[in-house]
Amino acid sequence: GNTALHLLPSTTRRLLKKIMGSQSIPFNGEPAHGLQVMGLLETRCLDFKNILMLNVGEGFVPKTGADNSMIPHTLRTGFGLTTQRHRMAVFAYYFYRLLQRADHVTFVFNENSSGNVRHEMSRFLRQLQAETEIPIHNIRLEAEQMVERVALDSIEKSTDIMELLDRKFNFASVSSQVERRTGLPNPLSPTAINRYLDCSMKFYLASVCNIIEENQPEDGVDVRMLGNIFHNTAEAIYRELLSHAADHKTVTREMLSNYTKDGGKSFQKLLDREFFKEAAVSEYRGENILIRGVLERYLLNLLRWDERHAPIVMVGMEENHFMDLSLELEDKKKLVIKTGGRVDRIDILMDEDGKQVMRVVDYKTGAHQDSTSNMEKLFARGGHCGYYFQTFLYAIALSKTQTVSNVRIAPALFYAAHAHKPDYSPKLAIGKPGGRISSKSLYPLGPVKDIAYYSSEFLDMLEDVIAEIFDPTVPFTKTSDTKICEYCDYRKLCNR
Repeated sequence: GNTALHLLPSTTRRLLKKIMGSQSIPFNGEPAHGLQVMGLLETRCLDFKNILMLNVGEGFVPKTGADNSMIPHTLRTGFGLTTQRHRMAVFAYYFYRLLQRADHVTFVFNENSSGNVRHEMSRFLRQLQAETEIPIHNIRLEAEQMVERVALDSIEKSTDIMELLDRKFNFASVSSQVERRTGLPNPLSPTAINRYLDCSMKFYLASVCNIIEENQPEDGVDVRMLGNIFHNTAEAIYRELLSHAADHKTVTREMLSNYTKDGGKSFQKLLDREFFKEAAVSEYRGENILIRGVLERYLLNLLRWDERHAPIVMVGMEENHFMDLSLELEDKKKLVIKTGGRVDRIDILMDEDGKQVMRVVDYKTGAHQDSTSNMEKLFARGGHCGYYFQTFLYAIALSKTQTVSNVRIAPALFYAAHAHKPDYSPKLAIGKPGGRISSKSLYPLGPVKDIAYYSSEFLDMLEDVIAEIFDPTVPFTKTSDTKICEYCDYRKLCNR
């Protein structure tokens, strides 16, 4: 029987588009009335004073393309039949014949590239430029996309923005447990506060509006990935060590020496596992081989430093520690802010004075080391000591909840790149040892041995910053320090 052929609508559209694209539409012109619109063939034996020729691009003038014939080019040439070369010669005659008595000629062509197709001027125009003395003026017209720039200098804290701040960060604004199920409010993280101290506009865009730049997939391991691999591998190593400890919490010198004496072979599988998982690769190639070597050296620096200061009691790794801050603003508004974050490591070891100290350790894989002469620089606007601020905040948050008696708490920043030095110490220091900074300040200068001396003044300055964030009269503004803008993700929004 007969079988009916059914075409899909998409197939029909493609066929029609191809057929219609090959059709030509003739121009109609009236010789007795001024402007004439015609094709090139219609101009034969006619002379014009002024000519405007459109689309004089390569592939259109002369028109190129495959011969619409069943006879191959070689046979056409061998038997003297018309070829594409002959048609181009005829086209060139018509083109130059049209120009011979003209006073003024304007050619228009397109140089924009679309996809894999590149547009350029016709070979006839290039020949006119190269072989004739005709005065030619080149005019380039561009239709660029103009994006309107908005001067984002400051954002006033409108009623809507204040309500958004409350909903995102103020736990006093939550009236019922039902509202908490929406995921709001959130803790005000040290990263968010550091953003505010760097640039309050950056805080507004990132932390209030949630405009976060997506991580673009790149070849290789970037700085963020390197830090994650180090953190995850360090945690895996110490969890494996604790699984063999008698009390499951004390790491001895002998245990650590098993990992350091073979130059990293003992933790090679752990490092490979975390590297492949984070970098989404299955083997080491190119620069990843070098990066793996750097990570191996950083981890050995950590283990060897711990080996020199063992035994070490591991209290916690990668744990969250938060504290609540209650404030009452000038307009009698109540704020309850939760702040803190994820601590890389909490341990207890013997300090230089023979007393135990509980350290709040934050690992850093960068080369830059923070330093400060006074605690006010932890809250300085622009270029402040962000790492110091973060670790101080973690230590104070831990001091509010820790239950181990007669043990002081101290913050520590462990820079893995510098830990190979014999005199390296991860202790934080404020100024030089000896004396106090002023009669108003109670904290001693020098190494930070006990966070208790610094807690009161730190919290006072922190509360002032939080009060400013929630002050409706203080707008969000751009920082005046343009160095901060050099690596800011939001510089295009601010026109910096």
